[in-house]
Amino acid sequence: MIDEALAMAATLAEPVDLVLTDVVMPGMSGPQMVGELLATHPHRPILYMSEYSEEAVAQQRLLDRTSELLEKPFSAVALLSKVRQLLDSAR
Repeated sequence: MIDEALAMAATLAEPVDLVLTDVVMPGMSGPQMVGELLATHPHRPILYMSEYSEEAVAQQRLLDRTSELLEKPFSAVALLSKVRQLLDSAR
C-alpha cells in the first residue's frame, strides 16, 4: 500500500500540499516513506501521527525533535487545526 501511494504521488501533475502519515507502519516507517516522497515533492509540510507519546517517539529516535507529531487519539478539530497551521506556515 505504501508503494502504491508513493507511485501515485510520483505521477501527480500538482505537488502534494501536505503529508500525513503514521510514524510506525508495516513494511516501511513513516519517516522512510517521507524520505522517498520528498525526493519527488520536496519542501512539503509533514505531519506524523502516532499512538506513542511525543516523549516515547523522541526516546526511540523515531523522529527528530523538529517533526510535527499529533498523538492518537485526536479529535477532528485537533487534526484540522494542525493541518491548517502547517499549510499556513508553508506559504
